[in-house]
Order: sequence, then C-alpha cells, then structure tokens
Amino acid sequence: MSSSNGSKTKTSLEGRVNELLELFYPVHYKIGFAFEDKMRRGQLTRNQAAILWLIHYEGIKHRFMRRKDIERSLKTWFEVSSSGITKALRGMSRPSLALLKILEDPDSAREKQVILTPKGEKFLQRMITEGRDNIRELIAHFADEEVDGGIRFLRIVTGRSSKYGPRPLNRPKGNSSEAPAYSPSANT
Repeated sequence: MSSSNGSKTKTSLEGRVNELLELFYPVHYKIGFAFEDKMRRGQLTRNQAAILWLIHYEGIKHRFMRRKDIERSLKTWFEVSSSGITKALRGMSRPSLALLKILEDPDSAREKQVILTPKGEKFLQRMITEGRDNIRELIAHFADEEVDGGIRFLRIVTGRSSKYGPRPLNRPKGNSSEAPAYSPSANT
C-alpha cells in the first residue's frame, strides 16, 4: 500500500506541477501584459514602466535609486543592454515626459541617481490607480474566499521565490539615504 500511496502522491504532485506550468502563459503573458499595457497608458515602453515600478517598490523613499541598481534589476527581467537602459531613462527625463531626473551621485562622480520628478510621481500614482481598477474588475467575479486564497498563495510564493528576482539592493553609503532635492534645472 505504501508504494500505491507514494505513487498517488507523486502523480498528484506532478499533476499540480503541470497545471501550474500550464497557467504560467495565460497569467504572465495574457493577464500580466494586458494589465501592464493599460498601466503604461500608451506612453511608456515595458522597460520604462518597469523602471517606475522598481523605483516605487525598491527605491529609497519610493523616489530614487542608483542607476546601477536599476540596471542590475532590469537585466534580470529583460534582455536589455546598458545603452538600452540609458535610452529608456533619457526618454523619461526628456521634457516631453519629464518623469525622471538623472543626477550625479554625491558620493561618486561615476555614479548616477535617478529620481522621480513631481510629474513622475503623479504619473506613477495614475499607474497604480489603473492597476487597482484592473484588479478590482478582475476579482469582481470571484468569491472573497477565492481572492483571499489567491492573495495567500501569491504572498507565500513571493516570499519563497527570492532566487527568481533581483538580489537585494546595495544601499548607498553616506548621505545618500536622503532623497536628493529635485531641481528642474539639474542636468540630465
């Protein structure tokens, strides 16, 4: 009986593994990309949207990050070159968008800091609102228990999946824990 039990457990595990793999495509590409497309608001590339999210969720005071930390994280998610990241950052710092400022790091002339402008903060808040609206529309068709179960599952997966995401940031030393003052005249 133990071999039968072991076989059922293995089959059950393999069935779950296969089902989760089959769900990856629709969740990541269909649902995830559709949400992202709405939140980009027809104005940003995927890389640019990821940069804003990265600054918001991993940046110091949700407002700024070192350029090299942005690059390290983006390279774990996208096939993007250093020059591609520079292009994405410069595009968001141009007057047509003016979402970011790129400043010299006070601790290192070779380093750059990327800071959200007030316009960038407002744009990001609209992205967050759009994301919430999309999720609200999605979960409206589910029972509270189903939504709560999904949240619990995703929290556990996120907590245990650090090997799939970027490594923890190396926070700047010295006074860099303070957000640099935004100045419209600062050089990009």
